[in-house]
Amino acid sequence: MAGNASVFPCPAPFLNELAFPATGGFIDGRLCQLFGPLSCCLPCPMTDWAYPDGFKSSSQVANWINVVGAVCCVFLLASWSFLAAEKTHRHYLSISLTCALGFIIPFAGKPEQCFNEITPHGMNSSSLCTASGVFLIGGGWAGVMWVFLRTLSLHLQICWQIVVGRGFMWLSQLLGWGIPIIGLVIALTVSGVSFRFGQTCHVNHRNSLAAFWVPLLVFAGVTVIMQFATFGYCIKVYLASLASNSATTERSELPPYTASVRTMSPKQAYHRIRRVIQLQWRGIAIVLIIICDVIFFAVVFVFQDNVVQSAKASDKARPWVVCLALEQVDKKNRCLQYAKDLVVPLRTVVAVLVLLAVSDF
Repeated sequence: MAGNASVFPCPAPFLNELAFPATGGFIDGRLCQLFGPLSCCLPCPMTDWAYPDGFKSSSQVANWINVVGAVCCVFLLASWSFLAAEKTHRHYLSISLTCALGFIIPFAGKPEQCFNEITPHGMNSSSLCTASGVFLIGGGWAGVMWVFLRTLSLHLQICWQIVVGRGFMWLSQLLGWGIPIIGLVIALTVSGVSFRFGQTCHVNHRNSLAAFWVPLLVFAGVTVIMQFATFGYCIKVYLASLASNSATTERSELPPYTASVRTMSPKQAYHRIRRVIQLQWRGIAIVLIIICDVIFFAVVFVFQDNVVQSAKASDKARPWVVCLALEQVDKKNRCLQYAKDLVVPLRTVVAVLVLLAVSDF
């Protein structure tokens, strides 16, 4: 019966699932609906039917922006390597963060997204998918970790007057690269990656919250809390310096890092913190931008996952599917109005891709 049923046609543009045995690709990535006794699947990739024609060009623009950003990262690393340290003010936290962001490199070419007519490629069927997924997940993890470590360093120096020396440097290297490697292995093992939309493989829905998104957002959330705690402390010290009536003459030089908070007047603490912020304001801005980008990116992808899964498990996609089956002319564009509730809006997707791309800058 299965062999005979496989030759029965589905209403265009859908294809009979039985004609494509589950021999490769990411099978869970198929988008299929029942038409009577037949399971009919939308042609791969789904984005060709769920988004306007401008989706491909928008995603390609974001990818090329990312390539330019990666070139800029390489140039920055080269300048740090060949120019004098007193001219570049290089620091291992900045170097490591630049290396981490350089990993987020979607391929700017045109990779084959589909294993067959209805099945997207996954990490087990496409080496290019595996490579792009590794770069994206590993780079995302490394970027968040080095932003976290940079924020922690600043917090310890400003709020606790702790010297971040060689010990912190080695601990940072261990955590900054070790945790992303562990997170990458867990995400690939538990969830895997596949072509979800666009030309880069993203983490699959299965177990992705526990394996990837929640741990990533925990570090991002702690980073935000530390950053605002540091800002709050700076404001407190500034207000205390304004209210201070100390007659102590301020020295032109900063007190040493080993000075205790108890031995520093509010004005001394204010001047020291101001000097640190003057040196670190660019890093602080980068931290806030990247963390906001990560949180926005995570919320959009988790929302998209939930919408797609609910559409596959219910009749939510039925109006769109029926429209595609019944329309005779210009099926895609005439049915886009029914697809709006099933996918993240195009503007939001483009915003995510562009924000991810400009992170390299």
